[in-house]
Amino acid sequence: MLKTIIIIVVLSFAWTVYKNERRAAQQPAQQVATMQGKQQGAAKANVDLNRGLPTMLDSQTMLTRVEASTGATIYHIKMVNYPSAYLDQDFLIKAQELIGRRNCADNDIRWSFDQGMHMKYIVSGSDNQQAGSFIISKVYCQRFR
Repeated sequence: MLKTIIIIVVLSFAWTVYKNERRAAQQPAQQVATMQGKQQGAAKANVDLNRGLPTMLDSQTMLTRVEASTGATIYHIKMVNYPSAYLDQDFLIKAQELIGRRNCADNDIRWSFDQGMHMKYIVSGSDNQQAGSFIISKVYCQRFR
C-alpha cells in the first residue's frame, strides 16, 4: 500500500513536469532550428525542471533531479527511508506497471510516445545507490491495449 501511494505521488509530480515540458516543446520550429538552439533549449529546460529540487514528494520519496533530452525525460527518485538493497526487482516492476498504466492511459502522454519520446525513472535508496530503473514508452504501452 505504501509503495502504491509513493508511486502515485511520484506520478502526479512527473505529470506536472511533463505538461510544462510539453508546452515548452510546442514553440515554433524556427526557435529551435539549429542544433545549438536545441542544446540551449535542453539546458534551459533542465534548469527550469530542476528549480526547487530536490523536493520531498511525501515522507519517503524525494525527487532529486529531472533531465530533459531529445526523446526522453528522466526522473531521479530517492526513497529516503529505504537503502537500495530493499528496493528489489519486484518493487521496480510494480512501480513501472502502476506508472505505466496511468501514463499509457493519458492521451497527451501517448501522443508524446507516438512522437518518439519515452520516460525513464531511476530509483535510488537512502544510501544514494541506484536500485534500478525502468522505462515507459510506446512499446511498453502496447501491453495495455
